[in-house]
Formats: sequence, C-alpha cells, structure tokens
Amino acid sequence: MFKNIAFMFLCSAQLAPLYGAENEQKTFPAAGLTGMYIAAETGAIGVEGSAKGDVQVEITENDPEKCLLTMGAEGGRLVLKAEGRSVTQAKGWRNIFGVIKTDLVRANCPAGFKVSAPSSLGLEAKSGTGAVSVTGRDADVSLENGTGNITLSKVSGNIDVNSGTGDLTGEVCAKRLTVKGGTGAVELKGLCGAAQVETGTGAVDLRWARLPAAGEVSAVTGTSAISLVFPRKAKLSANLVSGTGSISNEFENSGVFRVSAQSGTGSISVKKAAD
Repeated sequence: MFKNIAFMFLCSAQLAPLYGAENEQKTFPAAGLTGMYIAAETGAIGVEGSAKGDVQVEITENDPEKCLLTMGAEGGRLVLKAEGRSVTQAKGWRNIFGVIKTDLVRANCPAGFKVSAPSSLGLEAKSGTGAVSVTGRDADVSLENGTGNITLSKVSGNIDVNSGTGDLTGEVCAKRLTVKGGTGAVELKGLCGAAQVETGTGAVDLRWARLPAAGEVSAVTGTSAISLVFPRKAKLSANLVSGTGSISNEFENSGVFRVSAQSGTGSISVKKAAD
C-alpha cells in the first residue's frame, strides 16, 4: 500500500521527464507504453504485476542531496533512473592562496524503486549493487546486476540475466532463459522452456516442470556443481563433461531433446523429478 497520495500525470502521447523527488509515490498512465527501463546505482529495484491500467512507483531510500531522479516516457518506455548528483568535495589541503582545494565528484545515491505495473509491459532493469526482485511478468525481462541478489517469480516471457556476484533464485516458466553469472548461484524451478546458463564459480540447480517443446538446455560452470532435474517421462539426449567431478544421469540417451552440461571441477547430475 502506498503511504502517500499518488500524483497522476496525464498526457495523450508521452510523459514529460520529471526531475527531483519531493514526493515518495507517483502514478503514471500505462496507455501507450510498451515497456519499462529502471536503473539504480546502489538502491534496490522491485517490480510486481498489477491488474490496474497504470504504473505505480514508490521511491525508496531517497536522499535529494545525493540523488538525481529521472522519471518519464521516452521512446514508448517508462524510464525510471536514480543517479548520483555531482557534489563538491574538499581535498583537505590549501593552494598557495590559502584556499581549500575541492573536486567535483559523483555522490553515492542510495535510492531505489518499488514498481507495480501491468504484466504486459516488458522490463529492462539495471542495478549496481542493490537487490532486484521481479514478479508477475508476461512480457520479456532483461536484468543486469553487479553484486546484489536477483529473485524471480511468475515470469512467462523471455528472461535474460547478466549478474556479477549475486545469487539468482525463483520459480519461473519462461519461454527462453539466458543467464550469464559470475560467482553467484543459479537456483530456478518450475521451468518449462529452453535454457542457456553459464557461471564462473556459481553452482547451477535447474528444475523443469515440463520438458520444453523446442530448443535445448545448456549449463556451463567453471568450478561448481550442476544439477538438472526433468520430468520422469522426459526423453533426453545428454552430453555431460566434467574435468575432475563425478557425473550421473538417471535417463537413457534415447530422446531427441538435447541437454549439455560442462564443469571444470564440479559434479554433474541429471535427475528424474520425484513423483
């Protein structure tokens, strides 16, 4: 629930960009929008589905002296950005005239966004160090995160994730899943589409609710374990390679759906789901 009264900005074509953050909650009409772009440097980003015909935005952890917020329509997308303002910082020493030397530096902006929007709007979100949570999306979702965790739920469009050190967890039935991760683990269940997952040192645990109708599954990690779970009646053709880890496969290679997994030192297992 929003604590303050939301402000409605009406226009027939596009929303004018809005700078500043005197109010913590705002509402934007979704008519004419095809998607959303949300970016925060260190703040958290949360997006949930809504049956309403507008987009409700709550600004969190805002510091007007450090943060510059931009909100408005651009190219058919609702753009929400929290960026650090340029501030003057003393260097701690004086020049020959006795004046303290200063530099213009970028402030660390802690602001983030909580967004409630129609599930049909596509989403592109970028966060530096804050957590990202997305639930209730029928459209495509593209996420980029540096060090925070990512949580997904009830996403049925294509999913693309690029993550540095945070974990990726949740339950989704995406048409196609593409993940490039660093050190964080990838743990997703309820899958029903093709998937391509690659991590540096993060473990991979993927569980399918049903076998994809098309495409293939590929999982690659440098040093951690890979676990892939499919429906018991699935017919697979698996290619599993590990440098020093163990390999186990509960399916016969009698199918046409291709599954590949590769790990440098971690174990690999392909299992049948429990009844």
